[in-house]
Amino acid sequence: MRKAQLEITELKEELRVQKLKYTEIEQKYKNLKRSAHKEKSKGKDKDSLLHDKDALIALHARRFGVMNEMFPSKNVFLQPRPEDINSDDSDRWENDEDA
Repeated sequence: MRKAQLEITELKEELRVQKLKYTEIEQKYKNLKRSAHKEKSKGKDKDSLLHDKDALIALHARRFGVMNEMFPSKNVFLQPRPEDINSDDSDRWENDEDA
């Protein structure tokens, strides 16, 4: 019985050491993966692809949103459909301001 208890104690100690080694190796792997990802993202120079005005537009566009008449009134849906204009007709989009 004593021999079995000593063997179990030794095995538990060996398991603890192996878990520590595993944790250390896993941490190294995560660090390598993270550094490889950083190196890969460094290679992509996104700023060189954009012009100066495009970068400024992108900066403001990320911070700008529009919400217009989220809840329209019921009268909007009660308007009759125009009879002389189809939705795919190009004349529909012309107006006096364009001319």
